[in-house]
Amino acid sequence: DDIPRRMVSKYTYVPVPMTNYIGKQTRKKKGKSIVFLGSIAPEHGYDMLYTVFKRLLKVMPALRLIIIGSGERAVEFVRQYTREGLAKSIEYKGFIADNRHVLSIISEASVGVCLYNPAVYKNLAFGQSSKITNYIACGLPIILTGTKENMPSLASYVRRYQAGFVLRYNEEQVYRSLKRLLTNEDLY
Repeated sequence: DDIPRRMVSKYTYVPVPMTNYIGKQTRKKKGKSIVFLGSIAPEHGYDMLYTVFKRLLKVMPALRLIIIGSGERAVEFVRQYTREGLAKSIEYKGFIADNRHVLSIISEASVGVCLYNPAVYKNLAFGQSSKITNYIACGLPIILTGTKENMPSLASYVRRYQAGFVLRYNEEQVYRSLKRLLTNEDLY
């Protein structure tokens, strides 16, 4: 049977992990960086992020991209950015099983991205995204994508508490939002 709507609303909550990494913005590495946590797969938007990152490098040559995860296209992706001469700007960490280590890396970044491709990822609205909670726990602003009908449940909290930008899956919007966050200290 389907769960009655009133039951879902009554027992829905947002778990945000409390970690010893929160508030480490003052100890961030010199320079700006974007962190991507997730599998290197079409549903997670790594290809759009890579295109946006290359555009951002033209404006901010010292920008870094940190990737934590693996996936079906990881080897192909590493070859691509190495061949294109971007290996000095991209830190590919691979899969890391130790969540403390993951949080330590995330806490040193500037912005966390969750670029869900709703055309491929059909069930965004069901479940909680651990990457969003990890970014929030480390105090990072978030760039989050989806559609009105297919958006992660934590998107409403990102909007409500102004913890980043909730956008459609659109390259130009992602580019402009990341550029604004990374270049406007008052907004950040």
